[in-house]
Amino acid sequence: MSSQEEKTDQIAELAMRVSEGLRRVSAYSVLFNQAVADQVELNATDLRCLDLIGRMGPVTPGQLAKLTSLTSGAITGILDRLERRGFVARQPDPSDRRRVIVSTTPVAFQTVGPLFMSLAAAMDELCRNYSPEELAIIVDFVERLEPVMQAETAKVRERERGAAT
Repeated sequence: MSSQEEKTDQIAELAMRVSEGLRRVSAYSVLFNQAVADQVELNATDLRCLDLIGRMGPVTPGQLAKLTSLTSGAITGILDRLERRGFVARQPDPSDRRRVIVSTTPVAFQTVGPLFMSLAAAMDELCRNYSPEELAIIVDFVERLEPVMQAETAKVRERERGAAT
């Protein structure tokens, strides 16, 4: 076997291990987020939407619907539940009074944030096992993976819409 063939085989083996590892991490991430959602008496979708609102900053319900591929009715229900819990606030958009802007509240951070502190500490500890150069490669991989996942999700949604027509 040539050196190039060995390298190709090694890359294929490592790529398979990365893929399998990411599938396991994804499953545990879903389970972890469900446990957090259960703890704060939300469903997992509501918690994910709360996280998105917190990460993106103030958003419109339409932006959230587009991002999640949920219907406007589903988003309204989610926002109603989050607002009842005091986790989000709706306010008129100062630039267009017909629109509403949704943002997280301090209650959300006080209630949900502590449940992620142990995970954050464990992630910090894990990262200390890598050099800055290795972490830079991991960051590059994760940043490149995000648009791949977005595109693949969109493909599945398109198939779903195509099957519905």
